[in-house]
Amino acid sequence: ALRAHDQVFGYLQIRIEHAKPGRTKREQLEVVSAEIGPIVHNALLHARWSDAVAFRTALSRVASLQGSTLDLPRVLESVCRESARLLGSEGSVILLAKEPGEGLQLASRCLLGAAVPDSEIAQPAWVDSEEGRALFERLRESGRPLALVKPDSPAVAPTFPLGTSGCVWGALALFPMLNDGELMAVMLIMRQERVPFSTAARGQGKWLA
Repeated sequence: ALRAHDQVFGYLQIRIEHAKPGRTKREQLEVVSAEIGPIVHNALLHARWSDAVAFRTALSRVASLQGSTLDLPRVLESVCRESARLLGSEGSVILLAKEPGEGLQLASRCLLGAAVPDSEIAQPAWVDSEEGRALFERLRESGRPLALVKPDSPAVAPTFPLGTSGCVWGALALFPMLNDGELMAVMLIMRQERVPFSTAARGQGKWLA
């Protein structure tokens, strides 16, 4: 067990190919875990502190832009860029509501070093589909982010909309933006690799949205 301040925060797993280690070897491993526990714990604290500083800085940049311009496209572009960067993703899209009852449309998009044609983050056909409208309605009702990852096996059908034609993304997170219970916009954050969005990442995306 890895400990810091007399609290267990993780475990060290060591693969031993030979016979079960004797008492002396186990004691040596316990000494090793006792030595590296505080080191790993401090590294984790530093990483969390760095993430928090970066997040607050990004929020400050977006807030500063919102206060200095009424240019909506510039503000949305900034939100797209900062959101994709902070959440370790390659693409982001913001969909804004059209007239009441007419669905959503592409308002801004951003690619960060992704080997994906720009056309891949143009407004996808699924947005105006029946399944897409049903998905947005669920987002409106829940008011919570939704994170999706493509399954390991190609034999397992991906969760909509990851399984739609032409979708090149391995993971997707959707963040609803509500006003008095109405869905005003949805921010989509995309990753090429099958890397799930953590609870912390979903929380940060919710703040940005």
